[in-house]
Amino acid sequence: RLGAGLALRQLALRPPPGGRAGGFVRVLSRFLKGTAGRSIGPTQSEKWKVNRGSVVSARSFNYEREVLRRLLEYARTKLCIILENPALEIKKRKVGKAEVVIPTKDQFRLLVETLRAEPRVKEAADFVELLAYSGRRPGEATQVRWREVNLQADTFLAPGGERGERKQEVG
Repeated sequence: RLGAGLALRQLALRPPPGGRAGGFVRVLSRFLKGTAGRSIGPTQSEKWKVNRGSVVSARSFNYEREVLRRLLEYARTKLCIILENPALEIKKRKVGKAEVVIPTKDQFRLLVETLRAEPRVKEAADFVELLAYSGRRPGEATQVRWREVNLQADTFLAPGGERGERKQEVG
């Protein structure tokens, strides 16, 4: 039995984010459990597609599909235990774009109040406000230095970029 990471490396797959590399191989192992490699055909592939497609996101489905395709291709070309790769017929699912939901002023205020009330994440409220009022991305916001902040004028400098420094009003 191959470890998930080793199996993915042998199949030239990039491990998915979040340390879930073994998860995809384990899911496929559970699905194909008890099936001899030479017995895997279009019926098993279609059954996997129907069963997994209804319970996982499109992104996870597509990654599992790629793992299955490569496993079966390995079985076909290197091990010579199957004649055709039935997973090649499985189409990718379309991955939808995440919907951006902009909160109302009241919802944003409630969010910040909720963060401030929770001791473990209290300091995150300031960061959330900085992101919202400055329009900066998290990586950009973490680069702001005190020497760039002018509390009397309610501004801070936004260093760098193509045009150099610019003043930016704060909230």
